[in-house]
Amino acid sequence: MNTDLDEKLVALYLAGDETALQSLVRKHTTGVYNFVAQLVGYGQNAEDVSQEAFIKAWKSLKKFDLDKKFKPWLYRIARNSAIDFLRQRKATVPLVNTYDDEEVNEADYVVDPEPLPLEQAISSETKEAIQKLVNSLPSIYSTVLKLYYLEEFSLPEIAEILNESIDTVKSKHRRALIKLRELVSEDRNLAKN
Repeated sequence: MNTDLDEKLVALYLAGDETALQSLVRKHTTGVYNFVAQLVGYGQNAEDVSQEAFIKAWKSLKKFDLDKKFKPWLYRIARNSAIDFLRQRKATVPLVNTYDDEEVNEADYVVDPEPLPLEQAISSETKEAIQKLVNSLPSIYSTVLKLYYLEEFSLPEIAEILNESIDTVKSKHRRALIKLRELVSEDRNLAKN
């Protein structure tokens, strides 16, 4: 069995400890909200979809495989909840762009509330410029970058969340970085900073 805290909390909850579930929800509320908000927009919709994701996770927790990681499992539920919401609202912005590479994801880019030391050293203007460039990428690429760099998921975890093969995710990650490098070299404002 995995020894990570999340999996321990799940095991405790399944053994009857209700406070373990509360700890899991508290630990992941902000991350799930930010992830969902990138897909459905900020505000009440993101709150509703996040809450729905936690309810679905709670109802399915008895089926959770303790040998797997909890966080990718939860984010996959959140992703599916967001897709269900978008389908119900007949929204046209897909989570993962399966269409033309030129389609752009206009979702807001969320910055981790506790930046790493390297992030603290980068000027806020540079951060803004990078955020705009990431947002200008097709959603098939920006989603992978956001999950990898903001949410700090591994590539195998991203593959699980997006329900894609690891090779597909690796390819999208590599292409996203290539496209981002091209955009950075074209962006004169970023180059000056």
